[in-house]
Amino acid sequence: MKKLLSFTLFTATLLGFMSMPACNKQPTVRNINNAVVTDKKSENGIDFEISFPEGQDIKILQLSDMQMQELSGARNENRKNQVGGAFFSHGIHDHEIRLWRYVDEAVARANPDMIVLIGDNIYGELDDDGSMWLDICDKIDSFGVPWIVVFGNHDNESAKGVMWQIKQLEKTKNCVFRRGTVTGNSNYTVAVKQGDEYKYMFYMLDTNGCCVKDNPGESLMPDNKDIDKLQQTPGVYLDQIEWMIDCHDKSSTVTGDIPALIFMHIPPREVYFSLKNLYPDTYNKDNPFYADREGDSGFSYEIPWGFDNIDFYITAQEIGCTGMFMGHCHGVCTSIMYKNIRLTFGVKTGTYDYHFKDMLGSTLITINESDNSFSVENLYSQLEYVG
Repeated sequence: MKKLLSFTLFTATLLGFMSMPACNKQPTVRNINNAVVTDKKSENGIDFEISFPEGQDIKILQLSDMQMQELSGARNENRKNQVGGAFFSHGIHDHEIRLWRYVDEAVARANPDMIVLIGDNIYGELDDDGSMWLDICDKIDSFGVPWIVVFGNHDNESAKGVMWQIKQLEKTKNCVFRRGTVTGNSNYTVAVKQGDEYKYMFYMLDTNGCCVKDNPGESLMPDNKDIDKLQQTPGVYLDQIEWMIDCHDKSSTVTGDIPALIFMHIPPREVYFSLKNLYPDTYNKDNPFYADREGDSGFSYEIPWGFDNIDFYITAQEIGCTGMFMGHCHGVCTSIMYKNIRLTFGVKTGTYDYHFKDMLGSTLITINESDNSFSVENLYSQLEYVG
């Protein structure tokens, strides 16, 4: 009798377990708005495939450096005073005023088919309880379109750890994300299709740089649970470059010879060389500086810097990259063609952290169905500036 009872309980437990839905596991194929997202599971160098219907241009909205902050999350009184003095001197702490209304405006104006978050989405040191990260996930997911994301140098400072942050992305309905297997925590590819035709390959890159600083309470803590998974020096590393080459070589057998776009947070050093070589008489004298050569656009209040790795830029050219999109420099929103690659800084979204009143908003990237070219438009905010 005991054996029969034990067998019955075991069978019931097993059947019950087997009938349970996979916890928070996204399906292999998802229909998101008018797009079909397929998890290719890195087969042939493709992590995800997103297919859009024919008869339209593909609109991608880039939100940059939202850097959401919650002063009450400061780790000690001294750090609270430092951050408060730098970014809250006007006394405005409302997320709706400082961020969400800018996000809502951007989405309403762009009506995007896809959204990309270009990093520094939160000020991680102020989010040790993870609440801001959850707010970001919920807000962007609510727009009902596929969204892709890379980490910036501030996101992973949270005591919750980068692996927890990744799990929250994976729990959403509409986020398209993979951690990757090379240096960093947001390295993956997205093949963009329209109908039966492959249009672009997106390379999402972690430019690293989340680091420990010699100031109690600031940035990444030495005892962060996932510190061993973070590369504290900014840049794109050799294994990432080799991964890009491998993905290109494998994916080309499926997609054919298509152009690539790269999305990352910290720019490469070439952004500086583009100014020095193409605008030698004005780039370090005029404030603001305007990118006014034919085809270029935007302006800048600061001279951008970037990580130094010539092999990265050469590789980008070799895999057919025609555009790089980045953030990090809140006072830059230029789009400049340099050595056959358009280097575009997204317009800062929201007023958290340092910013300029006339350089707030978002960036719209449009892939034109007719000739597969892409265009860039800065959507400067039309909202009343409050603080």
